[in-house]
Amino acid sequence: MKKNILLISFLLLSISVLANPIDTSAKELDCVYNYNNNELTYSITNNKVKIPFKDGDNFANKQIYSSADFSDSFIKSSNNMQVCPSLLIEENDLFITIFVNHKADDNCNGQCTKVYNTANQLSVTELKTGNAIGIYKSDAYFIPVFRLLSDGSKEWSINNKEFYPINKIINLDKNNIISIDSDFEKKIFTNDDNLDKIYRCVSQKGNKIIYKLGKDESICEDDLSKVDNQGLGSLSYNGSKGAGECQNTILGSPEEEDSVAWLLQKILDYLRILGPIIILVMSGIDFIKAILASDEETLQKSYKKLITRLVLAIVLFFVPMLVELLLEIFGIMGDPICGLQ
Repeated sequence: MKKNILLISFLLLSISVLANPIDTSAKELDCVYNYNNNELTYSITNNKVKIPFKDGDNFANKQIYSSADFSDSFIKSSNNMQVCPSLLIEENDLFITIFVNHKADDNCNGQCTKVYNTANQLSVTELKTGNAIGIYKSDAYFIPVFRLLSDGSKEWSINNKEFYPINKIINLDKNNIISIDSDFEKKIFTNDDNLDKIYRCVSQKGNKIIYKLGKDESICEDDLSKVDNQGLGSLSYNGSKGAGECQNTILGSPEEEDSVAWLLQKILDYLRILGPIIILVMSGIDFIKAILASDEETLQKSYKKLITRLVLAIVLFFVPMLVELLLEIFGIMGDPICGLQ
């Protein structure tokens, strides 16, 4: 019996090996960069990055470090061991820090230099980063990044790690997909182009929200943002919720003194100030009465009243959020409380 079990196990193992032969060839990529007349060689072998220095090593009379998520970013940006990503080297008086992800100029602490692979590998030759694009009906953002490879192909990313062909649709999540306008594709790496303003056009198909990125506001003629004032562009409106005007909403804008929204905002503001004061006065009177009467039951009731009043006071600060949540639950479109805080 034992022999039969061993024989069956051996046969199953043999079939498994034949069906999935062991890959004995190591996946390797060598990326070479020149900085300050020094050669830095990064090697990827079996999804591990060999970094040409240890953090804190002396380099050009300064201490050199890799950014916190360097290895993870380097592997993801390498496109399955085919592409050597561009690096950004940040240098100040004491340290040199090397990043894979692009940093904006205003986030550079010191002098920042982009370096590209110099070996005979497919490499990034140009990198362009757009500004933050707001996600529809949310305070979240993504930042589109575009790169030109040494073979002339173009890629893009929304997290600066995984890159895809520039004409590929990217899934932000199960309900959001993002694509690039075809005219925009052609202009991204032209000399006269800049990415200071990228328009984010939003449409809906079934349960999916569809974003199309472009350089021309005209592609946003049917944008949902124009219907419910969620913001149109990434620079002019910052792509954020409620960034557009509120004139088309039922209540108007809280910034217009003759609107219902302005009056509601003032009432909410006063209630948030007076609410805690009223609670202190009323609860103080209740406790004084209970103590003077030496009534334990009345004292317990005063505690319960205090807790109830505190909860109601806290709710005042979340009224706009609760109303918006109820509107979404009941499927009411638009933003009738646009701008209320």
